[in-house]
Amino acid sequence: MPASFLKISNILPRQNWLRMTVAVVCTIHCTMALRDSIRWISATNHGQAAANKCQFDDAERHMKKALKRAQKFDIHDRRVCVSYKNLIDFYLFTHNDKKAEPLLQRYIALAEAHSDFDQMCVADYLNQLGWIYNSSGRMELARSMREKSLAVAEKQFGRNSISVVPSLLGLAHQCLDEEHFADADRLYNRAVATCGDINCLAADDRAVLNSHLAFLHQREGRYSESIALNKKALAQAGEVFDSNRREVAAYLNNVGATLIDDEQYLAAEPYLRRALSINQDQDLSKTELTSVARNLKHLATISRKKGQLDDAEIQARTSLSIRQKILNQDNPQIADSLDELARVYLAQHKYKEAETLAVEAYDISRHVFGLTHTRWTNSGEILVQIYCETGRFELAEELSHALSDLRVKQLGVEHPRVARTRLYGTLH
Repeated sequence: MPASFLKISNILPRQNWLRMTVAVVCTIHCTMALRDSIRWISATNHGQAAANKCQFDDAERHMKKALKRAQKFDIHDRRVCVSYKNLIDFYLFTHNDKKAEPLLQRYIALAEAHSDFDQMCVADYLNQLGWIYNSSGRMELARSMREKSLAVAEKQFGRNSISVVPSLLGLAHQCLDEEHFADADRLYNRAVATCGDINCLAADDRAVLNSHLAFLHQREGRYSESIALNKKALAQAGEVFDSNRREVAAYLNNVGATLIDDEQYLAAEPYLRRALSINQDQDLSKTELTSVARNLKHLATISRKKGQLDDAEIQARTSLSIRQKILNQDNPQIADSLDELARVYLAQHKYKEAETLAVEAYDISRHVFGLTHTRWTNSGEILVQIYCETGRFELAEELSHALSDLRVKQLGVEHPRVARTRLYGTLH
């Protein structure tokens, strides 16, 4: 303590000395609080400005600073909630699931302990966390999050509120991935009924709803209906977004993917090439490159079907490389790229290389989804064909019967994937 301050304290009455001490402490506290508040505002504004300019590294740095400042405030201070939401939304926007996941978990834990957190946001974040768990193969956790999301939304807004629709769609999507089609259909129908007259919704909302319904029909094997809905969703997205936005690329990819499922390869190609062009023209972060990998995987299928095997190999290899650099090694998306590259090698009669990749994909799918899910049958088809080509007919027949029986049980005899199954498999 400075000597001059001690001299002043000696000549003041004790009561005044205490008052001055309290005043000084309060002044210092208020000054520090004001400083933290100013720095929080500055970091928040700089982060949002950088994000708007697609300067993602700067945006992340400033948003992390803002959150660090906010954590000095009382937990009930709205700035804490705002800072978490800003950084979470940024990571979700840039598809950085790895960084979004722990923040989502922390936000949800805080919301459960403090009821004044935005419950609509909580329901949305539970759904988003479910999506992350689902895409990385953690199916039980994904279902738990999506069921919680629906429960929170229903409690906050009422069972028949339009605010519960995103949670309904998320849980329906989960049911589809688990191949519980009846449950998915029930949830989708409830979402549509809750929305009322779909034509009264905003164009982007109609696009989302039609896209979800298209996915339902796609998984059920009703490809014509799915294609029509995906094209409608694409047109509705075009009313809202610029034609070069990545949101449009996602809808383009959906149309192309469904056309491939329906074996309309030439019709699918322009949609997928347009989607790839849009995504490649974006200033994408590392994690956002998964959209490029998805486009390339579908284009590899088309090139293979056209007999352009060199192009197909390059596209499939690039897709796999991107996904392996970004995703966990047991991610189902990696299995998809492994399967496609294996099919290319099989078409090139590189049986050893094809079998190695198909077995790896087979193991990933079995680990993530289990033996009662048809996901592993994609790799199984490739292995059946390899066994036939290399003279291992008993193995081929045994595996072919197993995958055919499972598809009939899970999908029904009328499903196109069942109808296309052959005793010794087919290359497609």
